[in-house]
Amino acid sequence: MSVLFDISSKIVLEGDSTEALNYVFDSSDTDVVAAYSFRRLSPDYYGALISVRNKELDTQKDFYPLSNGKIDENELMSYLGDSQAFLVNFYNQAVNDKTYNNPANTDGNSYAPTNPRQPRIVLDKILNRTNALISAPLSQGAAIDYLEVDSSSSNQITGDMFAYFVGAHDGSSSTNAMFSKRIDDSTKEYEFIYTTPTNVQYSDSNSSVDLAVSASSDLRIHSFNRDKSANIIDLQVNGTFSNSNPISGTINTTTSKLYIGARPDDNYPFLGDFQELVIFNSYKSTNDKTAILDGVNKYYNVY
Repeated sequence: MSVLFDISSKIVLEGDSTEALNYVFDSSDTDVVAAYSFRRLSPDYYGALISVRNKELDTQKDFYPLSNGKIDENELMSYLGDSQAFLVNFYNQAVNDKTYNNPANTDGNSYAPTNPRQPRIVLDKILNRTNALISAPLSQGAAIDYLEVDSSSSNQITGDMFAYFVGAHDGSSSTNAMFSKRIDDSTKEYEFIYTTPTNVQYSDSNSSVDLAVSASSDLRIHSFNRDKSANIIDLQVNGTFSNSNPISGTINTTTSKLYIGARPDDNYPFLGDFQELVIFNSYKSTNDKTAILDGVNKYYNVY
């Protein structure tokens, strides 16, 4: 878990409106399957970003973006009072999903299934932050906090795929799953993990590719790009590429849920903070991939 900063002394960096509204996609990008973030990712999305539970009152409230694309922290803290805040739901901002502009419909959204699994984003009036931005800790001591995505979104991925994950690894030595979708305990449809604090890996039941990284708890932008027809997978972390590896055999598909921050067998919790995940059901050219990741980095200022 990242260091908690006192909200009175570490206010979120707003930036100018151009930077804050640096969108990742719009309604013309119909290949976006899943998009979860504490910021507005598309100019065509008008729904809530997250839903938060007030522990003391046991109530739940949706939070919408301000004109700068970010959550109103004053509204959030006013709603909580002296209570703790737990993240219940990340609403899917994907334009081709049934939840588009309809956050009341949970189909395709990312949610914490039970109270003990909900990431705690506010404790003692202190927001959990990474790089001065709100983040969700996906592990709290012995508890494994994770988010689930039902199959309506994740089943749209059957071959080509591009995804990026913005988060901070805490440097622990155990295997950490950023996100994963599995058929059973021994067969992966796909999995994006830290196998060690210095190795990031994409794998499925037939192939894998690794990328060496430095051990750090700083925020990172991770991505992988899978071209099924050309048999190519490559990884990128903060601008550093892996060597492309061939795909062998058939990529498995299943109707199971996508898990963010753990494996579906309740193992490999991601011991760090989560801020953003976007998944496309297409392979991206070098130019398109660079444009997306450069835009994401412009917002987060990671590398």
